[in-house]
Amino acid sequence: MQFELLADPGAPTQGRVQGHKDSLRQQKPEQYLHTVKEWAAPEIEITTIGRMETNPSQGPNGKPKTARRVGIFVGISDYKDANVPGLHCCHRDAEEMAKALAGAGGLDQTIKLTNKDATFRAIQQAICEQAKDATRPGDVVYIFWSGHGGRCANTDGTEADGFDEFLVPYDGKLDDNVDVLRASMVLDDTFGRWVQELDGRRVVVILDTCHSGGQIAGSKSVKLGNIRKYGKAVVSKTKNDDPTAWKKKHFLDTELARLKRVTAKDINPTQAIVLASSTAKQISFERSDEALSVMTYFLVKALNDPSGPKTMEELSARLEREVPDYVSTEFPGTTQTPVLAPKPVAPPFAIRP
Repeated sequence: MQFELLADPGAPTQGRVQGHKDSLRQQKPEQYLHTVKEWAAPEIEITTIGRMETNPSQGPNGKPKTARRVGIFVGISDYKDANVPGLHCCHRDAEEMAKALAGAGGLDQTIKLTNKDATFRAIQQAICEQAKDATRPGDVVYIFWSGHGGRCANTDGTEADGFDEFLVPYDGKLDDNVDVLRASMVLDDTFGRWVQELDGRRVVVILDTCHSGGQIAGSKSVKLGNIRKYGKAVVSKTKNDDPTAWKKKHFLDTELARLKRVTAKDINPTQAIVLASSTAKQISFERSDEALSVMTYFLVKALNDPSGPKTMEELSARLEREVPDYVSTEFPGTTQTPVLAPKPVAPPFAIRP
């Protein structure tokens, strides 16, 4: 097989390398999975400041510059693969969250990717290229994602519970072949490497997705081989489907730990905050009126309230009350509890700058 890596000699080196990665992922998924670990090491950018130059992270007179805030909003209700059932309101989740966070959070730039625009590559570019180029260390990047989430067998022995979690992009492929599935989904370790590209930034990841295998109508859940219409979680066939075996607390649990270990002590590390719509053993719901997903609805409501929560911890505390109350009423016998990590958040993160 030949890769047309040099078709455009004037293209940036990074673009040609990424083209090789994408071709390998699509055309030889098994080889891609074995090779991807070689690309996992963090890339560190070093800015050299001359004697008469100004540090870009500082404002006039050397004073700290106000942190720039950029938001990426992904919402997928319709999927390319017919095996992935459609959802009702995830695209609206992204649109409403972008408006609410732009108002309350003072965003300088918003990037929205919904439905067919939210491909694997487009999301990767938004995080690793657009947001990275638009910010500097010390700035803030929000990443919001609403859509299908799931889990599949971990193939390299790096997960204690034997599973990798993943998010489903528009072009994600549900397949009984775990290698094909893994090559098309945004795995938790892949997402962790994308966050790592934002070294020095403070990254707030908000996920209104499901990482469990529940089969309840109205939830973001669906199981490969037993698909239901209203699912928001996708689970591949495995020998062990016992949710009690799951060890992770949230989507990026083990990946954030790895991120801290590989970051050199003399480099400003990425500070990542994760707000997940449910625990790893729970399912996440869309509202019964299909207007918005449950957590997103209460998030937007809180952000639009001028006297609402001021910090991520205050916001999480409010969601931990409101979301379970709604779900237990509308979907009797179930529960959904948002998870904030790390907790406590140190230093505190102010939603409203």
